[in-house]
Amino acid sequence: MNVAVDRLTARASAVLESAGVPAADARVVAESLVDADMRGIHSHGINRLGIYVERLRAGGNRADGEVTVVAEARSLALLDGGDVLAQVPSLRAVEIAVAKARETGSGTVVVRGASHFGAAGYWARLIAEQGMLGMASTNTTPLMAAWGGSTGAIGTNPLAMAFPSSGPAPVSWCGVVCWVSYDRRGCSSTGSGRSGAGAGADVAAGPGAGRDPDAGDG
Repeated sequence: MNVAVDRLTARASAVLESAGVPAADARVVAESLVDADMRGIHSHGINRLGIYVERLRAGGNRADGEVTVVAEARSLALLDGGDVLAQVPSLRAVEIAVAKARETGSGTVVVRGASHFGAAGYWARLIAEQGMLGMASTNTTPLMAAWGGSTGAIGTNPLAMAFPSSGPAPVSWCGVVCWVSYDRRGCSSTGSGRSGAGAGADVAAGPGAGRDPDAGDG
């Protein structure tokens, strides 16, 4: 089944708005999910929408809130996402990182009080589209067993990088230390690492999100 991008984005935004998310924030989240599907990263696409709504209804995320700057230096910043859907502070982190990089040559922004921010490569690519080297990463739930172990101890911790190219789109890469999957019982198993579409002549890094309980491979 084929669905027009604009129509799918609008429908996803409407679903989030029905859960109390402000229209502008809902659009930010919807665009990141649709972008992931367009790049074949379906694990981080529209199928996350139901999970996000469940988290909103259960109080795992706040539908509405304020992203605040907790600390700042010329090339650095720390944001508090206020437990809203993490795409919202992630976009703010990208904007601040790019602005700082234009001024000082580099910009790094870390986000705390956040959750699943979608595909890591999306944020790195937004930076690259501004003519800069972009990086994005996040911590995750420790689902992967350490070498020789049998219980979860390490997060999959995605890392994405992107930079401008001579063509119409940035060169991008996104990968994880391991791919974690679930069976029907909800039990996790680990497999080999994989990479997917990711992305970002100054350097801007952002967002690095804190407390991300279920971010996957970016």
